[in-house]
Amino acid sequence: LFRSAMDELYLENIDEYVTDQNKIVTYKWLSLTLGVHVNQAKQMLYDYVERKRKDNSGAQLHVTYLVTGKHIHNGYAFHKVAVVKEEKLEAVKSKLAVVSSVHVYSIQRSVLKDSGPLFSTDYDIIKANLDICSKFSAIQCTFAVRRAPPEILKLQKNPQESSEQ
Repeated sequence: LFRSAMDELYLENIDEYVTDQNKIVTYKWLSLTLGVHVNQAKQMLYDYVERKRKDNSGAQLHVTYLVTGKHIHNGYAFHKVAVVKEEKLEAVKSKLAVVSSVHVYSIQRSVLKDSGPLFSTDYDIIKANLDICSKFSAIQCTFAVRRAPPEILKLQKNPQESSEQ
């Protein structure tokens, strides 16, 4: 498989973040850090995991996945979204009637006891990049506009105004 020099550089960046800096690298964090679309960030994380596993150097690599699909409970169907550890991935997928999507959510060297560190990683990078947080997203809304702080305060004091607009 041919890889461009840019792909190699991205994989080296991920390796530095995970191995040298001991960071939790989520696809959202990677997208905003490298300035790439979220789908490209997901693919880079997948490629990184595959390469590490192929090289047998992925022993200290822990992966979480985002899984979505149709779940049926008591005869009612609903859409389920879950972030799961790699060792629980197949069990979660087997409980879905239809698996809609599976992708790498994060990679890290340490075992996560809960989802708190994943939330913190995404929260911090989005907070630091509020002006561009949706620039690389797969979801776009041209009608979404940033409101000035005085306007927000006014709407908080009189919530009916926001529903009338």
